[in-house]
Amino acid sequence: MGTKLGELFESLKVSLGAAEGHVAEFEKGKKAAAGRLRKEAQVSKKIWQDIRVEVMTQLKDMPTKTRAAKS
Repeated sequence: MGTKLGELFESLKVSLGAAEGHVAEFEKGKKAAAGRLRKEAQVSKKIWQDIRVEVMTQLKDMPTKTRAAKS
């Protein structure tokens, strides 16, 4: 995906993969993983916000369809 939206989704996948690893460590009892997991959650939240902004930008750039006049 060469689009901005595609790049954001790739970043999100990477972030979620990292978070998954931190969850596994945390569940095994590593307390230090809690901070890393919380930080990764913030990163994911930022990426989701960027996705929301990009979707609205692309939506506004799309041409509008005109309706045919009723006769």
